[in-house]
Amino acid sequence: MHWIKWPLILNDKDKGGLGVGSLDAFNLGLLYKWKWRFFNEPSVLWVQLIKSLYGDGGSFHEVRSSNGCGVWSKIVGSINRLHDQHVVAASTMSRVLGDGQFISFWNDVWCGTDSLKSLGVPLASASSGGLESAQYDALMDLLQPITLTSSPDRWRWSLDPYGCFSVKSVRSWIDASRLPEEDHPTRWNSCVPLKVNVHCWRAMLDRLPCRFNLAARGLPLESILCPICLTSQETLSHLLFICPTAVQVWQQVARWIQCQVPDFASMSDLVEWVDSLSVVGQKRSIVDSIFMVVIWVLWTYRNAVVFKRLDYRKQDIFDNIREFSFVWFYARNNKINMSRLLASRFVHLVRSSVLKTGSNRLVGPVEPGTGDESGLINAGSMLISEPE
Repeated sequence: MHWIKWPLILNDKDKGGLGVGSLDAFNLGLLYKWKWRFFNEPSVLWVQLIKSLYGDGGSFHEVRSSNGCGVWSKIVGSINRLHDQHVVAASTMSRVLGDGQFISFWNDVWCGTDSLKSLGVPLASASSGGLESAQYDALMDLLQPITLTSSPDRWRWSLDPYGCFSVKSVRSWIDASRLPEEDHPTRWNSCVPLKVNVHCWRAMLDRLPCRFNLAARGLPLESILCPICLTSQETLSHLLFICPTAVQVWQQVARWIQCQVPDFASMSDLVEWVDSLSVVGQKRSIVDSIFMVVIWVLWTYRNAVVFKRLDYRKQDIFDNIREFSFVWFYARNNKINMSRLLASRFVHLVRSSVLKTGSNRLVGPVEPGTGDESGLINAGSMLISEPE
């Protein structure tokens, strides 16, 4: 069963996708690299061979299809097709004037975004009079700021701020013109695993297989009631925020971090509230990751109930949230100074809870005053209120 359209998965994270990228766009980027190398490496043997067969321009300005029988004709045809379809403009690759030795005054794009030939400027003198005289004056105004230098001519790639070609820039540009966009960028946090980020992304799109969504896609079910409370339809919003078990978990998390957490009705409400918090930097990432862990653990508990996993108890939910929060944060921030990490209120807060639940993965001293629930609450208050 397909839950999300493949083009959306391919799109960049800042456009609501997962940043996988299209293989077709990647292949076209690799093909375009041949054009960049052809014009930037004129002394290389294979370039000289292509010029002897197809001319100094390599047929980039003549071939308009991929009907040629040779490999080079196919490459040139694919690149020119991008230009003809206005996916990648030909002016994206332009000349930067140096000493002018290798630039064609009339045919190359070196002044502005088009060649002088394509602009229709005639090579006429001012003595011709009339329209040609006016065009000549316009040409002279265009050339007025141009100055030759002693440096050699070079090529510039306009899709890169430094002017250097990259396959990634071509792929991103093609994907941006072909792939759909979501209203909001993908929320991504490096403090939690990839699977948790993808899970929360799917939750934000309401594309998780809860019973209500399965029934809406025609899957026959005995019941669409929430498997935890058995009182309401199992929509994603109910499961994560409205179900009595979920409400209790959110209340425990709120006491843990000593913060007034409102009643959420959807993922959008949660994201909007987290964005409104007056915390920045690493603390923002920590807060964000905790709530992503809550979404993940609630879903794993739901699956344990559905598939009758007797080893997963309701009272384990909050303990797992605290344990995963520290274990994942520590595993992904191993470059942080260890003494500073151990002095962190957040680490002592979660570390003590991990030790309290009997985990054998973490050992070490517990900060005094955090051995009971009240100590956890007092330490948690520093997560929100302590300045950077």
